[in-house]
Amino acid sequence: MAATKIGRYEVEHKIGEGAFGVVYKARDPVLDRAVAIKVPSLTLNDDELASLIMEFYREARIGAQFRHSNIVTVYDLGVNEHSENIKMHYLVMEYVSGMELKDYLKQVEKIEYKEVLKIMFECCKALDYIHFHKIVHRDIKLGNIMYNPSYSTVKLMDFGIADQLDVKAAKGVGTLFYMSPEHFDDSKELTFQTDIFALGSVMYQLITGKPAFQGKDIDAVIQNIQTKEPIPIQHYRPDAPPELSDLVNKALAKNPADRYESSLAFASAIQKLLDTLSVPTSESDEVDAEESGKIQQNDDYVFLRDNSWFKDFSPSLIEELVKVGRVETYAANELIVTEGEIADSFYTIISGAAEVVKSSSVVARMKAGDSFGELGHVTANARRTASIRTTELTKVLNVGIDTLEMLSPENQAMLYKGFLKTTMERMTALQESMNACDV
Repeated sequence: MAATKIGRYEVEHKIGEGAFGVVYKARDPVLDRAVAIKVPSLTLNDDELASLIMEFYREARIGAQFRHSNIVTVYDLGVNEHSENIKMHYLVMEYVSGMELKDYLKQVEKIEYKEVLKIMFECCKALDYIHFHKIVHRDIKLGNIMYNPSYSTVKLMDFGIADQLDVKAAKGVGTLFYMSPEHFDDSKELTFQTDIFALGSVMYQLITGKPAFQGKDIDAVIQNIQTKEPIPIQHYRPDAPPELSDLVNKALAKNPADRYESSLAFASAIQKLLDTLSVPTSESDEVDAEESGKIQQNDDYVFLRDNSWFKDFSPSLIEELVKVGRVETYAANELIVTEGEIADSFYTIISGAAEVVKSSSVVARMKAGDSFGELGHVTANARRTASIRTTELTKVLNVGIDTLEMLSPENQAMLYKGFLKTTMERMTALQESMNACDV
């Protein structure tokens, strides 16, 4: 490329090229950061160029809304006025070190099952986030997922044909090997389950090295997507556990209603299998501490996303809570909080059970999913009105006042909203109980 700048960005070198565009690594001299810049190929005809520019603007409009650790952030969109005799549209994105999954698969040929599951879990978190915002990606594929194995970084990209769930999408766009049966059925719309099917196709290919649905020509591939089951994973990987096949096959179900009901449900199934594969098979096996911590965070993410108390929290806020909050484990018959002490933490029971003790009497029982301790965040120097004592091995998420200050303003606002709502509900219940006693 002759020009050394695109807009204000200083081009360093080309990092990728496809049939429709080129991607460069560049530096933003104003914000002093590395960026990736996508520009259309100069070989495109006028219709192809117009279509690609439309995708640029769609990707910028949708992608700029997202802030998630598993999604490539869109920074800028513009027209390069420095080019000679042509106006070059460009899209500026977060620079991600690593490679597309398709290139990683070519490089390693065979990927360990646990690594596949970890990649897929991160992809599910990305889908969980965009689906929470009512966006369907519609082009999930190996080439649209960036991966850095050294840092376990997984990032979804390219929202050029993504759109709102309630927008009737053209079905002729996408990538054939990852298209779902509903792409070819006029009676069905493209939904969140369409993305789940595509992710199932990605997972199948990462395990076997082959597309889930093949054929001698386009028509044969389409027919196989609509009517045939994929070749069993064990044909390519005889040592693959049957649970892995079951997981992939459910994602690839022909009927959308038979697939995972959500990307969160898909993530939960992946994590359960990953937990199983990570259990030591003998006393001599060692569990890597860092890996164990990541598995634990994944479990906690799924649990909190599925907890009704956090139902209005976006997936990115849940991820932040899991990373910043303290997960604590208590033995049976151990006090989590004590009546009369200063209330300085809010707790959610992740697993196990406890009882509420007031003046030495058990007045209520709590289970996984229940929360307590919000009063300390609402009222300064408030004292606990009861003790919480475990009845079995119990794990809780602790969000202390010090932790709260580390969270984003949006997360703090959502927590305070929940604290106030819970406090009002308990005050109302107490008032109703007192009124009943008066009667």
